[in-house]
Amino acid sequence: MPEDKLEGKHIGSCLGDLYSVTWMEDTDNQSPAAASETIETQTERVKRLVTKSHVQVFGDTTISSELITNFEGDTDSAGQLDTSLAPMIARAAPQRDAAIRSNDAALASAYFRFTEMGSAAAGEELVALVRDGTDRQEAAAAGAKMAV
Repeated sequence: MPEDKLEGKHIGSCLGDLYSVTWMEDTDNQSPAAASETIETQTERVKRLVTKSHVQVFGDTTISSELITNFEGDTDSAGQLDTSLAPMIARAAPQRDAAIRSNDAALASAYFRFTEMGSAAAGEELVALVRDGTDRQEAAAAGAKMAV
Protein backbone atom coordinates (compact mmCIF):
# COMPACT_ATOMS: atom_id res chain seq x y z
CA MET A 1 0.00 0.00 0.00
CA PRO A 2 1.39 3.44 -0.79
CA GLU A 3 0.78 4.87 2.70
CA ASP A 4 1.97 1.83 4.66
CA LYS A 5 5.38 3.14 5.73
CA LEU A 6 6.67 2.89 9.26
CA GLU A 7 10.00 4.63 9.85
CA GLY A 8 10.47 4.82 6.07
CA LYS A 9 9.90 1.11 5.40
CA HIS A 10 6.84 -0.39 3.67
CA ILE A 11 5.22 -2.83 6.08
CA GLY A 12 2.78 -4.39 3.59
CA SER A 13 -0.36 -3.61 5.52
CA CYS A 14 -3.53 -1.57 5.28
CA LEU A 15 -3.21 0.81 8.20
CA GLY A 16 -6.86 1.77 8.40
CA ASP A 17 -10.06 1.72 6.42
CA LEU A 18 -11.51 5.02 5.25
CA TYR A 19 -14.46 5.00 7.67
CA SER A 20 -12.37 4.26 10.76
CA VAL A 21 -9.68 6.80 9.88
CA THR A 22 -12.29 9.45 9.06
CA TRP A 23 -14.13 8.78 12.32
CA MET A 24 -10.92 9.00 14.37
CA GLU A 25 -9.83 12.20 12.60
CA ASP A 26 -13.28 13.71 13.16
CA THR A 27 -13.09 12.87 16.85
CA ASP A 28 -9.56 14.21 17.19
CA ASN A 29 -10.35 17.46 15.41
CA GLN A 30 -13.50 18.42 17.30
CA SER A 31 -13.66 21.77 19.05
CA PRO A 32 -14.64 22.13 22.69
CA ALA A 33 -18.21 22.72 21.48
CA ALA A 34 -18.29 19.03 20.54
CA ALA A 35 -18.89 18.21 24.19
CA SER A 36 -22.60 18.57 23.36
CA GLU A 37 -22.47 16.48 20.16
CA THR A 38 -24.43 13.22 19.96
CA ILE A 39 -23.35 9.93 18.46
CA GLU A 40 -25.98 10.36 15.74
CA THR A 41 -24.64 13.80 14.74
CA GLN A 42 -21.10 12.50 14.40
CA THR A 43 -22.21 9.36 12.58
CA GLU A 44 -24.11 11.35 9.96
CA ARG A 45 -21.20 13.77 9.42
CA VAL A 46 -18.66 10.95 9.01
CA LYS A 47 -21.00 9.03 6.66
CA ARG A 48 -21.12 12.09 4.38
CA LEU A 49 -17.31 12.29 4.31
CA VAL A 50 -16.80 8.60 3.44
CA THR A 51 -17.29 8.18 -0.29
CA LYS A 52 -15.38 4.99 -1.10
CA SER A 53 -17.30 2.50 1.02
CA HIS A 54 -20.88 1.96 2.11
CA VAL A 55 -21.25 3.00 5.75
CA GLN A 56 -23.94 1.13 7.66
CA VAL A 57 -25.32 1.60 11.15
CA PHE A 58 -26.10 -1.56 13.11
CA GLY A 59 -26.44 -2.78 16.66
CA ASP A 60 -28.21 -1.02 19.51
CA THR A 61 -29.16 2.37 18.06
CA THR A 62 -30.95 3.50 21.22
CA ILE A 63 -27.71 5.21 22.29
CA SER A 64 -27.61 7.48 19.21
CA SER A 65 -28.87 10.44 21.25
CA GLU A 66 -26.12 10.02 23.89
CA LEU A 67 -23.27 12.49 24.01
CA ILE A 68 -20.03 11.34 22.42
CA THR A 69 -18.13 12.42 25.52
CA ASN A 70 -19.95 9.72 27.48
CA PHE A 71 -17.90 7.17 25.51
CA GLU A 72 -14.75 8.80 24.18
CA GLY A 73 -12.45 11.75 24.50
CA ASP A 74 -10.69 13.46 27.31
CA THR A 75 -12.92 15.98 29.03
CA ASP A 76 -12.27 18.26 31.94
CA SER A 77 -14.65 18.79 34.84
CA ALA A 78 -16.66 21.25 32.74
CA GLY A 79 -17.14 18.63 30.01
CA GLN A 80 -14.85 20.40 27.53
CA LEU A 81 -12.80 18.23 25.16
CA ASP A 82 -9.01 18.42 25.32
CA THR A 83 -8.09 19.41 21.74
CA SER A 84 -4.45 20.31 22.39
CA LEU A 85 -3.20 17.48 20.14
CA ALA A 86 -5.56 18.23 17.21
CA PRO A 87 -3.02 20.22 15.10
CA MET A 88 -0.39 17.47 15.36
CA ILE A 89 -2.93 14.76 14.55
CA ALA A 90 -4.19 16.65 11.50
CA ARG A 91 -0.63 16.91 10.11
CA ALA A 92 -0.06 13.17 10.60
CA ALA A 93 -3.34 12.10 8.97
CA PRO A 94 -3.10 10.09 5.73
CA GLN A 95 -4.13 11.74 2.49
CA ARG A 96 -7.63 10.88 1.27
CA ASP A 97 -6.41 10.28 -2.28
CA ALA A 98 -4.69 7.13 -0.99
CA ALA A 99 -8.04 5.70 0.10
CA ILE A 100 -9.50 2.74 -1.75
CA ARG A 101 -12.89 1.05 -1.71
CA SER A 102 -13.03 -1.64 0.97
CA ASN A 103 -14.08 -4.19 -1.69
CA ASP A 104 -10.78 -3.51 -3.47
CA ALA A 105 -8.47 -3.79 -0.44
CA ALA A 106 -7.16 -7.28 -1.21
CA LEU A 107 -6.56 -6.41 -4.87
CA ALA A 108 -4.81 -3.12 -4.02
CA SER A 109 -2.64 -4.86 -1.45
CA ALA A 110 -1.65 -7.55 -3.96
CA TYR A 111 -0.91 -4.89 -6.59
CA PHE A 112 1.41 -2.98 -4.27
CA ARG A 113 3.13 -6.20 -3.17
CA PHE A 114 3.73 -7.00 -6.84
CA THR A 115 5.05 -3.52 -7.64
CA GLU A 116 7.36 -3.60 -4.60
CA MET A 117 8.63 -7.19 -4.96
CA GLY A 118 8.07 -8.01 -8.60
CA SER A 119 8.21 -11.72 -7.75
CA ALA A 120 6.43 -14.44 -9.70
CA ALA A 121 4.43 -15.39 -6.59
CA ALA A 122 3.21 -11.82 -6.12
CA GLY A 123 2.30 -11.66 -9.83
CA GLU A 124 0.37 -14.93 -9.63
CA GLU A 125 -1.54 -13.68 -6.59
CA LEU A 126 -2.43 -10.47 -8.42
CA VAL A 127 -3.61 -12.32 -11.55
CA ALA A 128 -5.75 -14.67 -9.42
CA LEU A 129 -7.42 -11.74 -7.67
CA VAL A 130 -8.08 -9.97 -10.97
CA ARG A 131 -9.67 -13.15 -12.37
CA ASP A 132 -11.74 -13.56 -9.21
CA GLY A 133 -12.92 -9.96 -9.49
CA THR A 134 -13.88 -10.48 -13.12
CA ASP A 135 -15.83 -13.60 -12.15
CA ARG A 136 -17.66 -11.64 -9.42
CA GLN A 137 -18.49 -8.81 -11.84
CA GLU A 138 -19.87 -11.30 -14.39
CA ALA A 139 -21.93 -13.02 -11.70
CA ALA A 140 -23.30 -9.69 -10.48
CA ALA A 141 -24.22 -8.68 -14.05
CA ALA A 142 -25.99 -12.02 -14.61
CA GLY A 143 -27.86 -11.59 -11.31
CA ALA A 144 -28.92 -8.09 -12.30
CA LYS A 145 -30.32 -9.39 -15.60
CA MET A 146 -32.29 -12.09 -13.77
CA ALA A 147 -33.75 -9.53 -11.36
CA VAL A 148 -35.27 -7.52 -14.22
